[in-house]
Amino acid sequence: MHFYNPLFLYGLFLVIIPIIIHLFNFRRYKREYFTNVRMLKNIIVSNKRQNQLKNYLLLLSRILIIVCLSLLFAKPYISNDENNNKKNAIAILIDNSFSMENASKEGQLLSVAKKKAKLIASLYNEDDEFLLMDMDIKGKDEQFISKKDIISNIDNINLSSASPFLSQPINIINDFLKEKKELNKYLFIISDYQKSAFDIENFPKDTLLKTRFIPLIANNINNIYIDTLFLLSPLIEKGENISIRVRINNKTDKKVELLSVKLFVDNKQEAVSSCDIEENGVGNVDLNFTIDRYGPINCRVIIEDYPIIFDDALYFTINVKENIGVLSINNDKENEYISRLFKNQTKIKYDNCSKNNIDYAAFSNYSLIILNELDEISSGLSSQLLKYRENGGDILIIPCSNIDIPSYNSALSQLKLPLYTSLVKKKNKVSKVFSNNPLYDGVFLQKKDNMEKPEVNYYYTISSFTNTIKDDILSFPSNDAFLIVSTMDKSRVYMFSSPLNQEGTSFVKEALFVPTIWNMALFSQSTNELYYYINTNNPIDVSHIPNINRIKLLKVTSLDSSFSIIPSLTKGENMDYILLYNQINKAGNYNITSNDSIVGKISLNYDRKESYLSFYEPSQIKEKIKKYGLKGYDVFSGKEKTIEQFVSKTDRNNILSLILLSLLAFSLALETYFLIKKRG
Repeated sequence: MHFYNPLFLYGLFLVIIPIIIHLFNFRRYKREYFTNVRMLKNIIVSNKRQNQLKNYLLLLSRILIIVCLSLLFAKPYISNDENNNKKNAIAILIDNSFSMENASKEGQLLSVAKKKAKLIASLYNEDDEFLLMDMDIKGKDEQFISKKDIISNIDNINLSSASPFLSQPINIINDFLKEKKELNKYLFIISDYQKSAFDIENFPKDTLLKTRFIPLIANNINNIYIDTLFLLSPLIEKGENISIRVRINNKTDKKVELLSVKLFVDNKQEAVSSCDIEENGVGNVDLNFTIDRYGPINCRVIIEDYPIIFDDALYFTINVKENIGVLSINNDKENEYISRLFKNQTKIKYDNCSKNNIDYAAFSNYSLIILNELDEISSGLSSQLLKYRENGGDILIIPCSNIDIPSYNSALSQLKLPLYTSLVKKKNKVSKVFSNNPLYDGVFLQKKDNMEKPEVNYYYTISSFTNTIKDDILSFPSNDAFLIVSTMDKSRVYMFSSPLNQEGTSFVKEALFVPTIWNMALFSQSTNELYYYINTNNPIDVSHIPNINRIKLLKVTSLDSSFSIIPSLTKGENMDYILLYNQINKAGNYNITSNDSIVGKISLNYDRKESYLSFYEPSQIKEKIKKYGLKGYDVFSGKEKTIEQFVSKTDRNNILSLILLSLLAFSLALETYFLIKKRG
């Protein structure tokens, strides 16, 4: 026989109380004198013996009551295990992800989970070993502790942004329990069993570990949350209108009307709007605002929805650059028309260099690189341009009158661009202007058929038969292109088919030249990622930070400077980035500092994987267990009514408790009977 709570056995010493009461409470009989007592003698003897028997039975009933109560509180059981003399190793995994913020009939899911975890721990022996883990999977939890400690530590578990697949902590726990070879091993998982995290196909198949699923059922599975946002404005400039689009998901069975959406810039409300979203639908809200200064700006968008609130805010950072870096790599001399356009412009930082004197390390300082009438493109330059393009940089290619086509096409192939095929030595005139191209956004207020179009004296044909994406911007009647753009990820490459000089084309003297080249520079300004997600360990790009190549140490700091970490800084060929390694678990806007000076900003948000509230029911979990042939797994379906019965059903026998309850009821009835008879 074993006991869940053996300390209650000390209550057996209380049986001495009714014994003492019995010994010191004998009934003393008075002597009465009668003239003739012959007829009373037998009656007196008989009543005295009956009272003694009643007192002994009453004493026995009281002793039984105390014994039964002590044993019931000690919770005796007979183990059904073959190894009933072994101690137990019990692991309890509590799901503390954000979906556990929801409410159930018993209260908040996480609070209910903690209560059930304490109850499970209390059902085992004092000398058993316990392991407590949550979804954070922190090193401090990876150790066995006592029954007293686990009950105390359960209170320290709070909601967390961590949302790993369930197999991850289960496999870690399984590895720990494998070390306890001489113990009976049990794992209890208390969770809402969200479908997005329940990867049962990756669960361990160790039959020596008995795994028990304990599902918690929420009152509702409704949630409205901000899914994502993105910029609608192609340019981000100081004092100019900026538009963003916020996408909101309504995962409820009711239409949402007039949902308020607010935008804050540097903690000041700058815009507000509202939207209606159909049941289980998606709504888009456009917000407009302006920025009055340069540099990175902290922003956030918020809605209100209960009880799930972690996804009601989305933080993001907008970087307003003071100027745009443009580098022209020249063959012999700079392009006088482009230089005249960009020089003395505060918005453009324009530099020239010779093809024989290129500082490749400085490429990251420029948003647009112009290859100005180079006769060839070296392999070294093409390799650096590929890295530059992979990092989001824009390129403008202007051929000269006698390019080395094999050299060019080798570089263009490496850059995944269309090829120059042959030189056409005849005049031609642009006939088509694709005004719907973003390059001309806002340029044409109205369509003019008689608009002056450029002429060329000669041009190169640009192949359309390579596995690349290209869009014509300006083209000839023969459908040969004068200007194309090829886009890859965030990088755009513009290619002219003739030199930009008076000998090659009239384009340099026409009105269309200025907005075309100017917008190439404006659109090239690289925009940093608006935000990142916590707990993803994705690299965070810091290439946009000024002089990043000279910085050796960065810190990520909260806005009030109360919290800071030192991330891992990696300087790669294509991108400089930092890794946070899950050191930050709170969503918000953060500063990037170097030598106590703010050099950049980033925004971190909770992953929206927890936002879609869809869960497995106990019957569905059982089907999954059967489907994947998992042995040693069981599910608390509610048919057992209580956790105690579930634990008893799976590894304990509670027949002794039933016997004790019967004895207790009999003892109480017996004492009640004698007390009534005594008063009567």
